[in-house]
Amino acid sequence: MKIVLILSVLAAAAQAKITSSALRKLEQEQTFTAFVTFKPTATTGLESLESTPIGERREVVYSALSAAAVEHKETLSSIVGDRKVKAFWITKAATVENVDRALADKIAKIDNVLKVDVIKTIKESPVLTKKDDGAENSPADNSRPTGIQWGVTTIGATDVWKTTKGEGVIIGSIDSGVRHTHESIKSKWRAAKGWYDPYYQTAEPNDLSGHGTHTIGTMVGDFGIGVAPGAQFISCLGLYKGSGTNAALIECAEFMMCPTDTDGSHPDCKKGANVVNNSWGSDSSTDPWYQDVVDAWHKAGITPIFANGNEGPACATAGNPASYPNVISVGAIGSRTDDPTQLAYFSSKGPAKYVDRLNQARVHNLGTASEHPVLVFTESWGSEEMVNKVFRCCPCGGSSSTCDGAATPNAKQGKPTTPVAKSGKKGH
Repeated sequence: MKIVLILSVLAAAAQAKITSSALRKLEQEQTFTAFVTFKPTATTGLESLESTPIGERREVVYSALSAAAVEHKETLSSIVGDRKVKAFWITKAATVENVDRALADKIAKIDNVLKVDVIKTIKESPVLTKKDDGAENSPADNSRPTGIQWGVTTIGATDVWKTTKGEGVIIGSIDSGVRHTHESIKSKWRAAKGWYDPYYQTAEPNDLSGHGTHTIGTMVGDFGIGVAPGAQFISCLGLYKGSGTNAALIECAEFMMCPTDTDGSHPDCKKGANVVNNSWGSDSSTDPWYQDVVDAWHKAGITPIFANGNEGPACATAGNPASYPNVISVGAIGSRTDDPTQLAYFSSKGPAKYVDRLNQARVHNLGTASEHPVLVFTESWGSEEMVNKVFRCCPCGGSSSTCDGAATPNAKQGKPTTPVAKSGKKGH
């Protein structure tokens, strides 16, 4: 009797690992691609890497994390037969194709499996137009901008340019891709291991929505558009036609640390990004699905920057992963109908889980020209006065974080390993 009871308890515990979303998927389609999360385990040898040269540091992190990925793949392959298994090394997860209910139960019974779920969809942060902002819409102005854009000046980028324009910095973009031939950014793309498409492994960069090209223009564009026009960029297509899967976004995260050829082969950690822009996110859930990625980036010396989203004006609307405690989340001020020094009504807000005050206050400016055929909003570090204004006007209190999706790229001012200055004019 005791044996039967124990077996019943174990079976119930295994079934509890299969999420309700996965069960619904099985009811609808009989098979699905499972996203399998493994239990966290300690990774040794990564505690004191700060003084290690950045290229070597990334190699150490990659080697340590890859060992666990090999184990995960071997464990799954031993029970799934010839089904395709993709094990990620930057996070403790894997995908398994063509999983039916019986196989889902077998996977759930693996001791170190934490959860069997479906592949999730994440949307890019929408680009706001004049019409979206309550103002009369007008045809796009596709003429080349003249002079330095007011947003670049407002955030203090021109002051930093006296010291650096980002030379020697590699900025990573996980977005909708990039039109790398655009005149304002074509000289900034690093072609060597500079593009990856986890969906179709296309040989050349592309951008079907324009969102990624816009955000990259805000980061490195010529003609007064970009905050760090001396930097180079690499790009990964995490968001295909406006949305992406968590699996693809994780592949892009791996590419940012250790870029590969366009077919995903021959990773080279010495060519990784210094800072990664992520103008995307899910709702304000607390699911830590990207936390392993962020932690690995930090170990490898990569600065993660995320958009909070445009789900304001309510408090506690910061998106995920922007709400994680160890990322820089970026907020917004201004709108077409508001004082540009005031908090933007559309910006998602905290309370956020940040300790560093400057990681909680982000400034966002009015629409400024970038490489997108509509008016958009951008933001970045501002002066101490500007940061204080954001705190004073925030209805959620001084611990709040504000942001806009198209805003995040401007946070890359200065070298990514330079501590943020008190004035807010230097930073990542």
